[in-house]
Amino acid sequence: ALTDLTRRVNERITEAAEQRYKDFGTDADLRATMRKLLLEYRKQLLEAVQFMKAKNEPVPAVIEEAINYINNQMGLRHWAGR
Repeated sequence: ALTDLTRRVNERITEAAEQRYKDFGTDADLRATMRKLLLEYRKQLLEAVQFMKAKNEPVPAVIEEAINYINNQMGLRHWAGR
């Protein structure tokens, strides 16, 4: 189950990154593009955490650390939805 979840998360992140890359030519603001991509990664990670918790599976520390890192980089330290 965790392997399937990992594969799906990786596929969705790859798809999001590819779409952002395609959109890059139309988005003159590199910072905005990078922000959108980070927020997409964060969204995927949060969905993975919700899925694991729903299945009573442990959430790997690296996923929690990644979410916290993105939160800190985006200024979302006090975001209540996590």
